[in-house]
Amino acid sequence: MMNARILPRSVLVIDGENLARQITATFLSQNGFSVFQSAKPSLAKDCLCRAKPDLIVVNWSFAQASPEAFIESLRTSLAHPHTPVIAIDQGAGEQQAIEALEAGADDFLVRPFSPALLLARMMAVLRRRAPEISDREVTVSALTLNPARHEVTCLVGHREVRIEIGPTEFRMLHFLMSKPEVAHTRLEIRNRVWGEDQAIDERTIDAHIKRLRTALAPTGMDSMIQTVRLVGYRLSRKPLTSDLTDAGILPRPPAPVPRATSRRPFIFAAQ
Repeated sequence: MMNARILPRSVLVIDGENLARQITATFLSQNGFSVFQSAKPSLAKDCLCRAKPDLIVVNWSFAQASPEAFIESLRTSLAHPHTPVIAIDQGAGEQQAIEALEAGADDFLVRPFSPALLLARMMAVLRRRAPEISDREVTVSALTLNPARHEVTCLVGHREVRIEIGPTEFRMLHFLMSKPEVAHTRLEIRNRVWGEDQAIDERTIDAHIKRLRTALAPTGMDSMIQTVRLVGYRLSRKPLTSDLTDAGILPRPPAPVPRATSRRPFIFAAQ
């Protein structure tokens, strides 16, 4: 699960203050993050080894003249266009914080602060960006997903049934359950489940959706995974009427009865 897009666990720390950077990196590593370090932005790409961090922590003193261009360059050159960025600075005032946030940073911390506070802010930012990155248990209707235990269960009557599910289908279900009733494009599903830099085509996504439905079918929860025409897929608490009919839960509507046509008798006119 550490390399899954559902649970971001990699961070790039760009800070010229070596001791502070080392302390931060050690603490984040102890708390499950893969940490990449760089003393300045120009050297950051070398330390990543072609990896894409899930979050960037950067000393705001590097922003200099063009803050917006700085934030954009961090994301486009080192990560993804929507990668969260947290700016930090020593003794910065309100104006610097406003400047960073208006330039596109997701949060701003003023030193001194504890590594624990930074970690809490990081997790808060990640949750805002993508609710499915949380390791908290998610329940939708009778279906429950526990990321920490990598477990999916369904309440059938008064009995809890465990559902066997593959790792990719697990991440896909986690994403869909974190945003129920929302229609997602295949591109969005690919980015969240596999990552933006993965060459995954639509047929592959459709195949995993089919596997997910197959895994949920014994509990009847497969009808929650719905195809949205011309969009993609969604997870819904309300099964489609057609799904309920196919499952025998709702009766099929009666077939239309052909209307009888009455013909007026042809009357010959008297000569």
